Amino acid sequence: MIQIITINKEFGDFFDEDSNYIINSFKNPRAFDEFDINILDLSFNLLWVYRGNRPESINIIDDLKHYKNIIRNANNSKILVILPQNLNYIYWYSNGKYQYKCEVKNLLNLVQSLLIDNIYEYYFQLEFETTQTKFKKNMVKADFHFLNEMFEKEEIILNSDGANKATTIKVKDNLFYTTLDITGSKEIFEEFLVKTKMILEKTNEKPKWIEEVNILDDEKIRTNIQKIENEIKEKEKEKEIEIEKLNKNNKIKSILYETDKSLQKEVIEILNEMLDYRDNNFVDEMEEDYRIKKEDITFIIETKGLSRNIKGEDISKTLNHVEMYEDKIEEDNIQENVKGIYIVATQRNRRIEEREKTPDRQLKLAERNNILIIRTEILLKLYENFKNGKIKPKEIIELLMNRTGELKLD
Repeated sequence: MIQIITINKEFGDFFDEDSNYIINSFKNPRAFDEFDINILDLSFNLLWVYRGNRPESINIIDDLKHYKNIIRNANNSKILVILPQNLNYIYWYSNGKYQYKCEVKNLLNLVQSLLIDNIYEYYFQLEFETTQTKFKKNMVKADFHFLNEMFEKEEIILNSDGANKATTIKVKDNLFYTTLDITGSKEIFEEFLVKTKMILEKTNEKPKWIEEVNILDDEKIRTNIQKIENEIKEKEKEKEIEIEKLNKNNKIKSILYETDKSLQKEVIEILNEMLDYRDNNFVDEMEEDYRIKKEDITFIIETKGLSRNIKGEDISKTLNHVEMYEDKIEEDNIQENVKGIYIVATQRNRRIEEREKTPDRQLKLAERNNILIIRTEILLKLYENFKNGKIKPKEIIELLMNRTGELKLD
């Protein structure tokens, strides 16, 4: 049987008289493992509505967020998530009506984050570009596709015709995402299930009673199959654990290419862990990005993601934040040893080995002003050494205190 979770009445009506389908709303899904296939329909207009004054969520988010656990606990069924087409996202409910709308193609980060946060923590990238894919009888369009370069060949289930863009991907063994517009008819929907091999094409079905007839070594075979299936389930659990570890590592590695708040947040987490530090009261007042007080030193932290190499103005900005902090504590008659740390993902769109060295002029400027430049690839190496027990928090603090210019690791 197949469970379809949707509030798209027109889509649900296609299956009213078919006992192989159950239609449920987002509020009241049945246990996924009761079904062979579960369809989570995120493609209907009524879902992409938000009462808030900025396009940052959807009204049914409290219902949607439960699906992360539901999907994690589903072991015996396949799950398909249907992504939206380029419909209008409507927001800001005021004076009895919604005031603004925006096309989904301009909110792809929102779509991606909603799935990552509430469906499954799996990082992917959507691209806007209308494509077509030929089914058995129908040509089906998609307004978006997945960035092919992010997936292994076996993870791409369907590519569009001609343009060869990924429109259906395997997220894990029983979870699939599609950008194809497959809710227009029952025929199109079932052609999709056949084309992706989620169901077999209908032929003369064998009668149910045939399973009761045993010949030769049928019983032994069934016992072996059950044993193998149990082993597969155990391996799947092990795989999930390893995938979670890999996702955490990918999150840490993001400092090599991220910028703005994403870079700042991850760098702060790494520094807090390495230096055994936590300041829950720190407020980013658009001055320094972070501040660490350890023993007899205060580190003023500036983070930056650059597509270019480091310029003198970048060093000067860090120095400026140091001087602003020193002015504040001087007013309060406080004496502190203050050190500026500039952590930078320089030339972040290039491979690490292709990135140019920091110019000598910028190094000398940093040395003169007691600033330490730490490129994120070096920060990552330092973090690896810390996690592997090769360096301790106290040694890292001494390293940051005593070095100027650019941090190099032996």
